[in-house]
Amino acid sequence: MVFNLRMNPSPVFRVLIALELTEAYAQSILRGVCRRGGLEPRLRLHTVRLFPSEVLPQRLAHCDGVIASIVNQEVAEILRSRKIPLINVSNRGTSFHPVSVVSDLQGAFARGLQHFQERGLAHVATLGKSEKDAVLPEEFREAFTFHGCVPFGDGMRLMDDKTVKKVGAWLKRVPHPLGVFCTSDGLAVNLSEICERNGLRVPEEVAIMGTGNDEVRALTNRPTLSSVEMNFDEVGCQSVQVLLDLLEGNTPNPPIRVVPTGPVVVRQSSNIYAVPDPYVAKALKLMDAHLAESLDIGNLAEMLHISRRMFEHRFQDQMGMPPAGYLRAKRLRHAAEMLENSDLQITEIAYATGFANAAHFCTLFRKHHGKSPKQFRAKLNDE
Repeated sequence: MVFNLRMNPSPVFRVLIALELTEAYAQSILRGVCRRGGLEPRLRLHTVRLFPSEVLPQRLAHCDGVIASIVNQEVAEILRSRKIPLINVSNRGTSFHPVSVVSDLQGAFARGLQHFQERGLAHVATLGKSEKDAVLPEEFREAFTFHGCVPFGDGMRLMDDKTVKKVGAWLKRVPHPLGVFCTSDGLAVNLSEICERNGLRVPEEVAIMGTGNDEVRALTNRPTLSSVEMNFDEVGCQSVQVLLDLLEGNTPNPPIRVVPTGPVVVRQSSNIYAVPDPYVAKALKLMDAHLAESLDIGNLAEMLHISRRMFEHRFQDQMGMPPAGYLRAKRLRHAAEMLENSDLQITEIAYATGFANAAHFCTLFRKHHGKSPKQFRAKLNDE
């Protein structure tokens, strides 16, 4: 007897991806969605530009799920009207929709502040954060005088002369050098132009940090733009997994998933050391330039044409710690970033951060971070 067995086919889900596709961050999210979604045979991916939003209802009609950048209440209402699984991938959208996968903007703010602190800046402000969100993390409150939000207005609109003059006047009133953390690279580019049109030097008077590391904007800006890498492609990748959970009837836990940021990519717009002593300022730049080399304090003093004793005294006076301790801490921070953002072996990271051998590096890393490099990386992977 012959049986004709038929397996129930797996359901196929049509997924609409609604993003501001003219923006680099949205293109990165889309790459992540396609990378993960392309491995899932049950998904059929379709893209649509978020604006004009009038086209969204027609595109939603035959979809089973949506991944979207929900930037305002109007978009939220249109997308939710179909009552199908919906994942938000915009930091603004967490106010409008409970299920989201977003980049860690607060973590990016902390990375930017740490960069400004390492550069010796004492005054900071934000551009793009709302007044209620513009609060310094507790660990930085003693390090900086915080001047609140730059009064720019409505984000990415074209800049008129009135806005340029208003922001320029505000920037001239606050103490310099001022470090400004911007919540997007677009805003950082606008701020750079405002500074130029008001005769303010970047980075000498206003040091600018963007977010997103949009290389087109960062490298074409003058000066080139420092920015925090936001891992938007990973936002897209994880949003697909959360959507699959919803399509299978599961409840995401937690409802808002936050993807950790990458490192600060340092370029000209924040490449300043705000210390009055010219020897110390030059030493700090030399440390950056030779971080991967076995540079010691004696070598540094020779490069500065100053005695080691005088150099150590001046550095301690300006930075509140001896140069050897500062250089070691800087190398260990850089090593931690490499453990987090690369697949390099421990020995490779040790040499890349200027340590003579892996054993010495591991001993110092454990003492500084409370765990070995291997344990540090494993904990990050678990999170």
